[in-house]
Amino acid sequence: MRQYKLKIIFFLVLLSLLSILIAEDVAVEAYVDRNQVAENEIFRLTIEVQASEIKNFEKPDLSKLPFEILNSSTSTSSSMTIINGKVNSQKSEKITYSLLSKDKGQKQIPTITVTVNGKKYVTNPISITITDKTSNTSNTNNRRQNSSNINNQDAFIIANVNKTNVFKNEEVIVSYKLYSPTSQISNISLGNEPSFSGFWKEDLYQPSRPQMQREIFNGKQYYTLLLRTIALFPSKDGNLVIPEMEIQIDVIIPSRSFFDFDSRRTLRLVSDPISLKVKPLPKYDNDINFINAVGQFDISSTISETSGEEGNSLTYKIIISGSGNYNQITLPQLPEIHGLRFLSPEISDEKSNSTTSFSGKRTFTYPIMLTEQGTSTIPQLKYSYFDPATKTYKTKTLKSINIEVKPSTQQILTTHNSQQSIRVFGKDIKFINLNPSTSNYKFPYQRLWFWFLIVFYLLSLVAHYLYNLDNKKLRSDLHYSRNRRANHIIRKYLKEAEKCVISKSNDFYDYAYQGLMHYLTDKLNMPRGVQEKEVLNELNNIGFSESIVSQVQSYLNILNMIKYANKEINAEKINNDALVLKQLVQSLLDEFNKHNKRGSK
Repeated sequence: MRQYKLKIIFFLVLLSLLSILIAEDVAVEAYVDRNQVAENEIFRLTIEVQASEIKNFEKPDLSKLPFEILNSSTSTSSSMTIINGKVNSQKSEKITYSLLSKDKGQKQIPTITVTVNGKKYVTNPISITITDKTSNTSNTNNRRQNSSNINNQDAFIIANVNKTNVFKNEEVIVSYKLYSPTSQISNISLGNEPSFSGFWKEDLYQPSRPQMQREIFNGKQYYTLLLRTIALFPSKDGNLVIPEMEIQIDVIIPSRSFFDFDSRRTLRLVSDPISLKVKPLPKYDNDINFINAVGQFDISSTISETSGEEGNSLTYKIIISGSGNYNQITLPQLPEIHGLRFLSPEISDEKSNSTTSFSGKRTFTYPIMLTEQGTSTIPQLKYSYFDPATKTYKTKTLKSINIEVKPSTQQILTTHNSQQSIRVFGKDIKFINLNPSTSNYKFPYQRLWFWFLIVFYLLSLVAHYLYNLDNKKLRSDLHYSRNRRANHIIRKYLKEAEKCVISKSNDFYDYAYQGLMHYLTDKLNMPRGVQEKEVLNELNNIGFSESIVSQVQSYLNILNMIKYANKEINAEKINNDALVLKQLVQSLLDEFNKHNKRGSK
């Protein structure tokens, strides 16, 4: 009997949990077909319920509505999706009310309580603006909402930021979303790249296959599309402005009769600019080893081996990973360590696939020459970054590493006077000249190889001096370092672009644009993320020929146009654009070389 009661209790608990899960799956929304109507005009209010299971949907009480209810209708629908072998079903029930507006002014549809599956849900209030009474003809036309009425007020872009009060170099996420009353949209093209002056910009997301989503905004149903998500890093403090972004879309207007054809209307939409307040970073103590990192980071180190022979080399890596401006991090010069010689590091960046924040890692790879036998120690290294979430500087400590340098096993020639090592055999002594002559003897300085070694030694000293001088300049002069690195960057992007040409991928245009802009900004010592116009103006200012500047401008326009076009590009077009890119890059290399020669004179 007791077991029977326990089974009943278990069943009731399971049933209640199931009902809670079903209830949590319910979504209730209220929306109107438009927020602005004329006096004595009819508009529609829809209350929609979506759930995997709808057992009971009671009609809500609308007695407090400030409008006259003319009639109502109900509709149901269901959908089924299969994701990774799992079947998901969704049901929808709607009640649509025809409402008559009265008395011009600002009205509000209050919150509406809806009971679904025995649980109550509350909708958001909706604002309605009632304007002056219009003519009978206008009323008749306005009662029928169709795509031909769509204009720049019906469709719009909203730029959203995750914060408006930030620190210098703190990440700001900006997303641009399109809102449209219809899903019949095509040929979405972005205008010229906005001028993000005062920011370092990184792209996070741009849809390759745009798909519209349904969303309720200000009490009205829209079809939305996330156009772009970027990360901005303010490079200076003060009041900055995120500029507006412009797009063009084609709205497909369906025919009104069987004998008509669909038509298109092109709309130009512009987002509003957004103001940011950028604060300077707090001052820090002298013991803080700040590495220009703002965000949340982890710092670690690895070494290829902890022992090696004198004259050989090891590899020491410092890895900084996390979310923030990781690709702007600079490390100070490592301390001098007896028995070890650190060469200039190779810097590599690896970006994560996150679309909500700019994250990844930067690796500093140091070759280490083992110069003297014994045990050498890389001491504890402390590096600090600024965490905007806690508004404090945080320090990470790398553990010390002992390196044992062993004697070299390679043969070393030495001279000594050990008589025991000399064994003389009679056959080894053939002739002994008692009157030696030095007339045929040549001293080392009389031989050609001697002077060759002297010249080689002097040249080695000069080369070593120039190498150290260049290495020091690379560490201290950021402009010089970026200028030197620019050629390596363009080669890297050209390799990636070449892979896309082979695979016939549209990603070629992304790599071409980023490579070209990064190369030019590094060569011109301009912050990455500047507007294309600024780059072109700077090329003109330093004396580049008009034909080269015109070629750069034309090619960037082509990249922008194709990059944001929602269509596949054929392989022949990609091949032709790749050839143009190679010729353009070669022309830029030649022009920069000429400019450097003119500057040296």
